[in-house]
Amino acid sequence: MIKRILIAILVIIIVTCTSFIYIYFIPNQTISKIKFQDDSLEISENFDNFKIIAFSDLKIKNESDLIELNNLVNLINDQEPNLVIFLGDVFAETSNINDNLIEQIKDSLSSIQAKSGKFAVLGEVDLLAIEKIYPLLFDSEFEILEDKSLKIFNGSNDYINLIGMSISSSGNYNTQTAFTNVNKTAYTITLCHYPNLFSKIEGKTNLFLAGHTLGGERVLPFIGPNKAIEGTDQYYNGIVTDNNATMIISNGIGENEDYRILAEKNIIVVTLKHKDKNSTINTQE
Repeated sequence: MIKRILIAILVIIIVTCTSFIYIYFIPNQTISKIKFQDDSLEISENFDNFKIIAFSDLKIKNESDLIELNNLVNLINDQEPNLVIFLGDVFAETSNINDNLIEQIKDSLSSIQAKSGKFAVLGEVDLLAIEKIYPLLFDSEFEILEDKSLKIFNGSNDYINLIGMSISSSGNYNTQTAFTNVNKTAYTITLCHYPNLFSKIEGKTNLFLAGHTLGGERVLPFIGPNKAIEGTDQYYNGIVTDNNATMIISNGIGENEDYRILAEKNIIVVTLKHKDKNSTINTQE
């Protein structure tokens, strides 16, 4: 009888420890990669194996968060990307901003290497401190895209479209300005901090990248996030394909709260493939 009780106690301890590791440690201590390979017909041979890294929501609060930022930078550089994209929100709150932190963040972000450039869209916290965030990103060699499109070349006259959109919690986006004169035959990537733009640009983009949600941040099993997420419709993480377009939402790196539950930190790794490839593969590590 005593032996059975001890075994039961041991099982409870093991299950409790395993659950703690799965629910708390993994989402808060590691950065995973959402991998997506797109072999759209619009991708030319010159963009075969073109790699795009997107990250979001650093949510920096103090100097201790800089350790994770440096780990993120090393992870990005290890991928040897062609294009690097920041999807918004450097700080958790405007009260966290100070000049010392800004200079250290600049040092880290400046060391990110991207063969074809670094670009950014802004989050809601960034907009509240625009006079600090603009020079921070500019000095870190990120070009900010606000309702703007541009062409990304890769050693030839072929190009892909890159479109950056400003956020709108109401869902009223200025798509007419951003998508004016965009060549619809070229592969198009659209960026916005908020995921709710995805449902507004049907037929306008091949790939849509967003952040903001933190993957729900604190997710209840079988229920989902424990509170509503402004700026998103029904999707808050992962890969969504609809009407020949794909949306990928980065869970980001930082937190608004003190920790995450079942919402792992991640970056997006997209590889473009020439059109003679016939399958689309996506995996998550």
